Amino acid sequence: RKPVARAWERVLEMGCGSGLNLPRCGPRVGRVVGLDPSAESLRRAEAAAARAARPVHLLRAKAEAISLAAASMDAMVTAWTLRSEPRPP
Repeated sequence: RKPVARAWERVLEMGCGSGLNLPRCGPRVGRVVGLDPSAESLRRAEAAAARAARPVHLLRAKAEAISLAAASMDAMVTAWTLRSEPRPP
């Protein structure tokens, strides 16, 4: 909860999964982009996005192929994402 609460302005949540963190964003967050490669996960995230106090845009993509402009986000949040990577940094 703490990292999500500390995020600010335009936030990218990499690997948002079912959207568990989406409603937990703190008051400094203006909008959130929830990124996940799984269509099923994003379908589940829609309900969490609807409960969020901030606008949420769900984006189906892998982190290596994000279709966002450079420097368009102010913060990034990720939780449990690297466990699915075969060779995390």
